[in-house]
Amino acid sequence: MRTRLDPGAILSSLYLIVLSATAAACGAPLGEEESAENLHVFSPGCVEIDRMLRFRDRLRTDDDDRAIYERTKRALAAREWKYVQHYADAKSEVVEAILDRARRDHGD
Repeated sequence: MRTRLDPGAILSSLYLIVLSATAAACGAPLGEEESAENLHVFSPGCVEIDRMLRFRDRLRTDDDDRAIYERTKRALAAREWKYVQHYADAKSEVVEAILDRARRDHGD
């Protein structure tokens, strides 16, 4: 006997779904077997949700950090990456520095 999943119950248990065309956004080459999509699914209360939203909001409101992030992404996108994750990892130091400033300025 197969168990039927209720799509409404599944969707109500998800807090945030983000879909982005990662490879196209960063210019990273993909192998033929790889997908260009990057799907993030978070359960309610996941700390990564607040982190991602804080980062987004910081880039929307701080010209200097937005410029730093843009320069970093452009420089990294000009390189060739075997895996898109290596590109994402290479941005980590800049992302964390921006998040640190956002937390500091927010009083966290």
